[in-house]
Amino acid sequence: MNDLNNKRVLIAAHDRRLIGNLQNILASQAVEIASSGSMCLSMIDEFQPELLLLQMFLSDMDAFDLLTKASERCSCTPQVVLFTSAHPGEAATQFAALHIAGTILKSESLETLRQQLQPYFDNALPPLAASGAAVYIADSSAKAEQYTRILETNGYQVFPAETPETATGLIQQLAPELVLFDTEACLGQIFPILRISRALPVQAGLIAISQLEDSRLHKRMLESGVHCILHEPASDAELQEAIHSVLSLRKPLDEKAEDPQPAILVVEDAPDAARALELLLREHGYGVTIAKTAEDAMALLPTKAFNLLLLDLLLPGMGGVELLARVRHSGSRIPCVVVTGSRDVKDRRLLGDLGVQAIFDKPADYERVTSAIGALL
Repeated sequence: MNDLNNKRVLIAAHDRRLIGNLQNILASQAVEIASSGSMCLSMIDEFQPELLLLQMFLSDMDAFDLLTKASERCSCTPQVVLFTSAHPGEAATQFAALHIAGTILKSESLETLRQQLQPYFDNALPPLAASGAAVYIADSSAKAEQYTRILETNGYQVFPAETPETATGLIQQLAPELVLFDTEACLGQIFPILRISRALPVQAGLIAISQLEDSRLHKRMLESGVHCILHEPASDAELQEAIHSVLSLRKPLDEKAEDPQPAILVVEDAPDAARALELLLREHGYGVTIAKTAEDAMALLPTKAFNLLLLDLLLPGMGGVELLARVRHSGSRIPCVVVTGSRDVKDRRLLGDLGVQAIFDKPADYERVTSAIGALL
């Protein structure tokens, strides 16, 4: 990387191989190394790095906690590149939606790592303390340019989505302040997008732009959470006015929740165990949803504001550890209690990295389980 401009680089990692590879690649840069989150925070203050290369899980905090604390206390706003090895098939897509410059999958190949790191040395990447996010879906390049210009003028970090499927992923992971979409670009997917947007901790402001003269569709969209429908062609002034008016209507989820009970998602494939947990939790006043597989849980999580995840590790298909890694990688810090028959020491260690504060072996002492849930909630 000798052709790159020198940058002040801070590496926050505990993986010695990764640190060694990065030191090799960054020989021409000013590099400092932190082995823990707390050390990294103090070094950000002192070193004022321009680029932060951050491993997902450190000994004392995860990347999301670190970045939150850094944005609150540090005067500099380094560009952040996140390193991860969990679920490598999907990590890049999931993390691309977060307020992070980029995501790199940890690689055994030094040359591959060098190639992955190269693009993140340009100066056009979003900083750590980025403005609020806005996601849009447009059906033409002219409208995409208009939406980008208006949103950036209003101080948003803009995330265009080429397809409705991409948009739903961005909305889940970004929890954007604003979602702007052309109805023609989303036909067949409008209402899944609205459901996900309404399930956010603070509902996104929703603006639809439509060529369709379909009063029934428009009425249904308004009933499903769309705050404003503009007719094409929408002028810059109309978009500006819609953005300002819509954001004042956004409501926290607890103001619109239909069920005041704390909601728990139980991921358990054994029917008897699932039923016993459901009866126990309902007796304690909790709302309960059962998922028999990790894949079912991934589908359910965006549909409701669950307050806690009660998780078995030994599941058919995707395991419980991988499920929780995906949940954490999406940005969620939902409390998690594990009740499992697994005795895998490596799994236990990973659960600590993933923020699990209560692990119970099967057969579980249900009184202790409910006590732990009560403390977390």
